Amino acid sequence: MIMENNKTRINYFETTREILLASLYTHDYQKFEQTFSSLLKTLKPGSALSENAQKSLYQINAIAKKFKKKAAFADLNAFLKNQVRLETKNQVTVDYKTWKANLGIDDKTLKILFSTTINFQLSTGCSNYCKRCNEWALPGIRKHFSYNAVIEIAKNLARQNNKEYALYSASDPLDWHDQNKDISHLIDALSKENLMPSFGLLTKVPRGKETIFKQLIKDGANISASITSLNRERLNKLEDQLSIPIHKQHDTENLLIPAGRDEDFCSIKSSITDSYGTEITPDGAFIVTPTFTSALNPTGQKRIPINKKTQFFIQKMVGTKGLKFDYFKHLTVIDLNSHAFTLKYLLDSQIENLLLDNGDYDVTQPGMISLKEYFGTFKPEAVNKRKNMLPSVKKRLKAKYSGKKYNIKLKKYKDLCDQNHVNRLKQKVVIYFLASIKKYLKENNNKRTIICHLREKEIALNTKLNNRTQIERILQLSDSDTFTLFNQLVFMLLDSPDDTLVAALLD
Repeated sequence: MIMENNKTRINYFETTREILLASLYTHDYQKFEQTFSSLLKTLKPGSALSENAQKSLYQINAIAKKFKKKAAFADLNAFLKNQVRLETKNQVTVDYKTWKANLGIDDKTLKILFSTTINFQLSTGCSNYCKRCNEWALPGIRKHFSYNAVIEIAKNLARQNNKEYALYSASDPLDWHDQNKDISHLIDALSKENLMPSFGLLTKVPRGKETIFKQLIKDGANISASITSLNRERLNKLEDQLSIPIHKQHDTENLLIPAGRDEDFCSIKSSITDSYGTEITPDGAFIVTPTFTSALNPTGQKRIPINKKTQFFIQKMVGTKGLKFDYFKHLTVIDLNSHAFTLKYLLDSQIENLLLDNGDYDVTQPGMISLKEYFGTFKPEAVNKRKNMLPSVKKRLKAKYSGKKYNIKLKKYKDLCDQNHVNRLKQKVVIYFLASIKKYLKENNNKRTIICHLREKEIALNTKLNNRTQIERILQLSDSDTFTLFNQLVFMLLDSPDDTLVAALLD
């Protein structure tokens, strides 16, 4: 049996996926076969695999199918089908005590986890198993939180004044059950105790759950139906039976699923989320950050397991707050003594976003600023616009601050109205980003290969810089195309993390 209580084992499947992709992209088919063979040897019928480990295996399976590795696909596919049969037949109910013990964190740390929660996943697996699911949800229901566990966790969330979270993630809330109780009993209990989250339920309305769905609609529950080509007709009939409009999401022919699942492993799409925080699942809990949807992070987000080694939690940001946060800025985190501070470095997921942000309009979610737009804030027209806004900014700052704090805030804004200051700031930002990228690439060779493949068309068209003076001159120009220059330098690091010209710039 594969035990997954250590980080090395959990990361094994993600790392294997990266090695397999890198070997395919570089046509090292011998390495692919060797790596795949080693993977299959670790998989035994009935292996105790976590949800995220199995997601990685499904992604590896899709890779084998995509790149026409028939034997590899057949072997892994057979294992996964057997896993579905075993786990759906022997569903596990997780009580609160077991969930808490598996986390291995103390009560003080647990409070921070609850205060930063953005997703509360009631079940593992999904009865819908949409083929284009962004979350790569596992087919069939495998685990549930017990009724009492859900109530206890909801109470803990409420004690931390946290009601901004979703009751699903890689699952359908209508799939949840515990003995003779279904989601309607849970909603009723949570509502009576004023524990319902402010975010509503989103469901595909699994087959066999139409009666529960209709009752929830009649009871006025905050619930929406996610429409796809597969359930549209069935839900239209339900709406006719109810004579009450069903609130629908994703109900357009050209947007059946938002963002787009990464199943080609050759493209870069937008993230499926704009939220930062913590996710609770029957398997444990995870720190979640948005990422581009790509071969690096096929679910469009990065999950970091929470355990006794966790040193901090990312400050929760959902909705508008999450959208307004620039992914390339330092994150505010909360340490285990509940003190908030700003990190002095970028997380790997943020650096990966830097490396994948190609400036395409569709890659960045509406409302989020792209790296290209950010670099545009250093240009003279942006500086002049800020100058023109200075009188109104002064009024706004005076209404909010006074004394020393007002003077500090005003000075910071005035600095952004000074083109010379802005030029110096721009150079510092570019150098900082490049230094972060260089360190990351030196430590992640397989990921470097994957990124090179994802951006190979741009790399092929890139004009390589070969003069340090030229680089510094372009950086110093007020109206230079910083985004293009930055990408040129990134491509040089992708070619060689020890590129001498970039190294000289960073010294």
